[in-house]
Amino acid sequence: MRLVSYLGKLFFRGVSPGADEIEDLLNLSPCAALLVDIAQRRVIAANLKASGLSAYTQAELLQMTLERLIHQPDQDDLSKASQGLPASQTVELIKRNRSLLQVQATFTPLPSRRKWGLLELEPLATVYQRERQRSWVPQLWEVLREYHATMQADDPEAALQSILNIAHTLTGADNLCVYQAQSRPPGLQRYASSGKIDELPERLPAEELGHLKTPYIWLPGKRVTSSLHKIALTNKLAYLATHPLGEAHALIGVLVICSDKVLPDELGPENLALLANTIHATLQQKVRSKSLLEELQAQTVQSQVAQAILDSTQDGVILVSPSLTIQRLNTAAEGILGYTSAQVCGQPVTKVLIGNDALMSYISMARDGIPTQRMQNYRLFRRSGASFPAEISFIPLQANGDNQGVAIILCDLSDKESLEVHNQELEKRAYLGDIVAMFAHDIRNPINNISSRLQLIASSMAEEDANRDEIISLEGEFDQLGKTMNTIVANAQVVQYSMEPLDLTALIKRQVDRMQFKVRQDDIQINLQVEPPIPLIMGDSRALERVFSNLIDNALNAMKGEGGTLVVKLHQVQEQNERFFVEVSVADSGPGIPKDIQAKIFQPFFTTSKSGSGLGLAITQRFVEDHKGSISVKSFPGGTIFFVRFPIIDNLAR
Repeated sequence: MRLVSYLGKLFFRGVSPGADEIEDLLNLSPCAALLVDIAQRRVIAANLKASGLSAYTQAELLQMTLERLIHQPDQDDLSKASQGLPASQTVELIKRNRSLLQVQATFTPLPSRRKWGLLELEPLATVYQRERQRSWVPQLWEVLREYHATMQADDPEAALQSILNIAHTLTGADNLCVYQAQSRPPGLQRYASSGKIDELPERLPAEELGHLKTPYIWLPGKRVTSSLHKIALTNKLAYLATHPLGEAHALIGVLVICSDKVLPDELGPENLALLANTIHATLQQKVRSKSLLEELQAQTVQSQVAQAILDSTQDGVILVSPSLTIQRLNTAAEGILGYTSAQVCGQPVTKVLIGNDALMSYISMARDGIPTQRMQNYRLFRRSGASFPAEISFIPLQANGDNQGVAIILCDLSDKESLEVHNQELEKRAYLGDIVAMFAHDIRNPINNISSRLQLIASSMAEEDANRDEIISLEGEFDQLGKTMNTIVANAQVVQYSMEPLDLTALIKRQVDRMQFKVRQDDIQINLQVEPPIPLIMGDSRALERVFSNLIDNALNAMKGEGGTLVVKLHQVQEQNERFFVEVSVADSGPGIPKDIQAKIFQPFFTTSKSGSGLGLAITQRFVEDHKGSISVKSFPGGTIFFVRFPIIDNLAR
């Protein structure tokens, strides 16, 4: 020991340090240290750690006998120490409150003055933890091997066993066991284990799941709440940790860890929860994988039949299951009916293939094995509601002697008519767009004038004026009217973009400057961040002004009445395909968007606002994608961030 050697050298050189110097030297020891007179078996000096461990003051420890401090000290070990041999043993430290603490005591004589020795005390838990840390590297390799086995295992039981082996290696516990809930007979059955399981029963009564529904680490002296805790108490275990498996409303079992060794620091509540969640997630993943594999094998037969039909015809094909729900549409059928295969998959065929009352009879006959071939000039309806003449056949599908459903083959007999109808629809839409645009142009200026004058009137009125709130309310309604008009116009018109090199920084700065007056009223701070260089993009300035006006308006509305911070950031990013983009993020400190509606916010006419049209974000997404860009959202309680990316003109920019 370096401390012992240092003290020995001092005395050998004739240096006699005082009490304060000896105490300072003892405080260099990483553990509780006592300087002991071997002959008198008394404490001469003690460091602060010895005082903290024993709960005696340093003054009380001085001249205290070892018999009073250590329970049943071994005389032979002190004799060996007096001969220059260090001695270590496990003893019980008698603390000030008379409680006993198991410690490892190491006694080493001073090299030049053997009548004195250094007694160092460490709690067994600390010693055990240090030993585990020394063995961490080989344990890490063992954990990696077990983790690899877990990832390779297809059997859920094998995967679970690998995880328990990993936990056994990491915690050093004697017993790790997973109990699974069963309904017949009711109770908990031991499902998998690692280590010795002599103390743990094969089954637990059903009521145990109620006692163990919350995480709990039992230690000697703590409350006993279940039969497992009674077993731990009877077998004098050092700890027993339990954690439920599954969701709070649907528990599937319990994880049990116990040992007669001291509870390791690694097995705290957080790591116990992590282990339990890992076990639950692995079981769920393996079960789902097995289920998906079985489902895939079952669908292979249907896929082979459907593929043979789809490869042999250019007509529209609808594959229908025996339960008369749609399984797939080929590309031709999508074009004829106006649906995508993903939109109608799983839907009843009669909701998509609409004709006269006899249609269902023909489909049912085909399901029963009776085909109907080449019905000509049969009237069907597209998704748009327009009817068209078709040639239609209903063919039973057989595979391995079993009925696999029905194939419905469509041949559209009105291509020319369909094209004319389509052109007429485009003309009507363009005409409607022109009318709406003219109407909007005529009323937009009066709306803006009224809104501006209302702002002026409101700003000139006293705060206590009762009419001021009414003026501000009217101003908001005119703003909403203008926004609604803009969204209707954007949705009705066929957009003709005027693409040109565009500086997004200047465009967005103009948008932010326009909002300054509004945000001051709502106690909102706007922070514009630009990380140059920001390359030019190809874009239509009016369309992109609309994009960022919508996003900034939405962010301000999310913070309205509460105040907050709006951050608009521009910087250049590079994607994995090495293409460069200008990314604009619009972040607000509002309440966030609930997860269950985040996937719907870009759908037309979806809105959570009573006054909203539900077209703003749909139009925004349309404009962005028309510019070969992308838009995404990230939201959480306390904030929402929209990310918009546009490809730069010079994709070699750095």
